[in-house]
Amino acid sequence: MAWIKRKFGDQIVLILHAKVAQKSYGNEKRFFCPSPCVYLMGSGWKKIKEHMKHDGCSEQESSLCAFIGIGNSDQEMQQLNLEGKNCCTAKTLYISDSDKQKPFMLSVKMFCGNSDDIGVFLSKWIKVISKPSKKKPSLKNADLCIASGTKVALCNQLQSQTVSTRYLHVEGGNFHASSQQWGAFYINLLDDDESEGEEFTDTERMYLCLSQKRVIQLQATPFPKEQNKEIINDGASWTIVSTRKAEYTFYERMGPVLALVMPAPAVESFQLNGEYARCRPRCFCIPRRLEIGLATSPGFSNFGPK
Repeated sequence: MAWIKRKFGDQIVLILHAKVAQKSYGNEKRFFCPSPCVYLMGSGWKKIKEHMKHDGCSEQESSLCAFIGIGNSDQEMQQLNLEGKNCCTAKTLYISDSDKQKPFMLSVKMFCGNSDDIGVFLSKWIKVISKPSKKKPSLKNADLCIASGTKVALCNQLQSQTVSTRYLHVEGGNFHASSQQWGAFYINLLDDDESEGEEFTDTERMYLCLSQKRVIQLQATPFPKEQNKEIINDGASWTIVSTRKAEYTFYERMGPVLALVMPAPAVESFQLNGEYARCRPRCFCIPRRLEIGLATSPGFSNFGPK
């Protein structure tokens, strides 16, 4: 298996999106925030393109096309501009009051310029809300709470202007602010006496701050009347949004297949069962009688989609 991956390379599709989406009413359009972002990673994408050109395909025929849409919604799918880059955001997606889906998944359809299908990839579930909740955490609105150890996105909106929204992401080992892409960060709650780790030493009263499209460190000013409060500027005020990630890794050992299994199957985990070490995959979107290979042993699925 390893030599196949070295020769052909992994193709990775990464879909990042918010955990909830606010519904739009009437003619208004409340676009998803942060905008769903699709990343293409791995060396396989470049190798497939080179292989197609070697077989006589033109630049246009070997180019990658991608569209994103909302489940079974009546809205037309929106094209993602991946030309010359490995990521793209869908900035104009919204859920209208006519859509009865609660919750829903995003659908990313990909194919080559010569019409060869690559696949359909689904996001994680997204919950629909009527407006941002200001209630205290409870079992009823647990999905709206930010739990320790989960992934979040950070966005900064100067002077409450949508056009000025910048998202935090990491590139080259450094923090960057961008209107085109964003990253998912783990957020952890620490006890008062718990250490923050070596990377956070000497950062007392220090905040990440957006300054003229750059991310810098800002020294906060103590609040005169209350010791547990500090004064920062708008650039250091970040909105935190719970996010989810759907990741698909694959490689086409024998080239494009004639009949794709769509949406793309995904295996989340394996459980060993009994002394015979029988593997029991926990999966979704896998049809019956799909041939599955475990190492060098082929097998067939005997379960329906979940």
